[in-house]
Formats: sequence, structure tokens, C-alpha cells
Amino acid sequence: MSAGSGDGTDSPAQTALDVLRTFDPGLMRQAAALLGVDAADPDTGLDLAAVKITSIAWRNGPVDAWQRRSPSRTSNGEMLRADAATTRLARSLMGSRPLDRHPGPEDAGSAHRPGLVFAATGDALSDSDRRLPDGRQMAAVAPHRRQLNLYRHRVRGACRRWTEMAAEIGPELTLLFLACCAAATFRQWWLGLDRPGIVDDFIGRLGTVSGAESPRTGMDRSQLRRLLLDGPDLLDADTAKPCARVGLSFRTSPQRFAA
Repeated sequence: MSAGSGDGTDSPAQTALDVLRTFDPGLMRQAAALLGVDAADPDTGLDLAAVKITSIAWRNGPVDAWQRRSPSRTSNGEMLRADAATTRLARSLMGSRPLDRHPGPEDAGSAHRPGLVFAATGDALSDSDRRLPDGRQMAAVAPHRRQLNLYRHRVRGACRRWTEMAAEIGPELTLLFLACCAAATFRQWWLGLDRPGIVDDFIGRLGTVSGAESPRTGMDRSQLRRLLLDGPDLLDADTAKPCARVGLSFRTSPQRFAA
């Protein structure tokens, strides 16, 4: 989605983001509806929250620079798999909780302590021993120790910011806020709202790609489609590489909003 309509009026995404910045619960739920996020659907909402958390804490920082440097620390195919694996990890820490839920007596327990999910996510994503799909640990992916520490500092800083937000407005509204940001700015990411259509378009174009560029995966289109939807981290390296080369790597929309 673009940042604006080009005629001087704001796009629905920009309007929704402006509303989200108010942190007003009622307005936030209206913004969610505008963006196509069902706050009562825990699966979709938490999927999107994981997308935003991963894109900010993992991708848009030192990791992106590591890939772009020469020689690259990570190929496009391996980054395709690593992005999905990191999103899957973040999502796994959230469990299942409707984002329109109001606090109740059970919230006094430590399992519902505001920000607990973000603290756990920060620890998991910044773990230098965490292994990516290619088998390397994070410590081996970073160019050197200083860069690894820079990455860990970024992850923990982002998660600390969300922890503070959760203490102020509650974990559910914080997750809803992140889900809406993902719906506005990261719709093409795995688990994003536009991802199924992007995969279908990719599968439909396979027969039109030149022989030199066409992925040779050893599986039929329906099998490849299923794996891409279930998560590119499930692909083997030989399949992921040509998929990324012909355009199925992750791309964000031009508009960015750092939650």
C-alpha cells in the first residue's frame, strides 16, 4: 500500500496509522477494521503482530546490512528462509489470545504480566546461539562480534519499547497496534495479508519464466505453493534460491512506520 494517494489525500493505510498513534482503544479497533484486521481473530492478528515484530527487530537493521555487504553474509535464498524462520519463532511465543480481549482477574498472574511476550521474544531473537535454517548460529552469521552485539542491542531495544507500551496500554492492544502496522506496511511478508495472492501470482508465472531463470524444484506447482504458504523456511536451500531469484523474496511497501 502506498503512503498516499497522490492527489493530496491520505491513503487508508496512512489514515489508520495516524489513528494508531493516538493509542485510543476505540479508534485503534476502527483502524484495525479499516486495514482488514479482525481483532477477534487471534490467528490472523497474532500472525501480523509477529510480522511487524520480526521486520523491525530482525530484518530492518544490522541483518539487512550483513546481507547487502560484499561479500554477502547471506544469499537471497537463505534470507528468504531465515526471515520466515524468525517470524515463525516470534509467532510461536505469542500463543493464542484474541486482541480485543479486556483484562480480567486472571491477568494478575505472571503469565499475563504486561510485556512478558515481548521480553521472551527479545531473548529468543537475540540469542547468539540461535540457528538459522542453513544451520549457522547467529554468532556465525554476524561479520564480527561488534556487529553481533549491535544486532542484539537493536532487538532488545525494540522489544523493550513494546514492553513499555504493553505496561501502558496492555499487551493485547499493543499486539493489535503491531498487527495493524503490519497490515499497513508489511502486507507482502510471509503471514502478511497479501502473501497468498503473491504466492498464487508467482506460481501462475512459473511457466512464463525463461528456462535459465525458472526454478527447478522437483515438485509440482501445488506442492510448491503449499510449502510457500506454510513457510519458506520449510524449503530446502536449492529450492529457495531460485524462488528468491525470480522475485519471491520479501519486500515491504514504500511506506515504513517504526512501531
